[in-house]
Amino acid sequence: FGVNYRELAYRYSSFTQPIAHKIYSDLCVLGKDSYINRVQATLNFVQFIPYGRPDYDAPGWYYHELAVPPECFIMGYGDCDTKSLFFASILLHLIPPENIVLVNCEVESSATSGSGNHTMAAVSNLGLYNENIIFENTF
Repeated sequence: FGVNYRELAYRYSSFTQPIAHKIYSDLCVLGKDSYINRVQATLNFVQFIPYGRPDYDAPGWYYHELAVPPECFIMGYGDCDTKSLFFASILLHLIPPENIVLVNCEVESSATSGSGNHTMAAVSNLGLYNENIIFENTF
């Protein structure tokens, strides 16, 4: 059991391709196309989507409270794993896929709503110094 985020990012890449193309085109028109600007523009796009937790679970079924990119786009909201998946799926068209990492983690918090499983996306080779971590010998 569990969610294969990598597989889902690729599965929905045909949906996210036009979004990636629009980001790339807009950056080119502005004369601002670069690796870091592609990542930042994609991040801005996804962060603009309001936070909300999808509730698809019904008796006898469990969907891991995950909305895939088309569902997130239509609903107009998503939680951490939904938005991280959307972000990664767009980036597949803009940067080398090996530079994208989706991290699933357990976060403990004193606030009940802040505890539990979380997913975040990371991107390597941004050229930001003192703002990175090492994962599998890559910054």
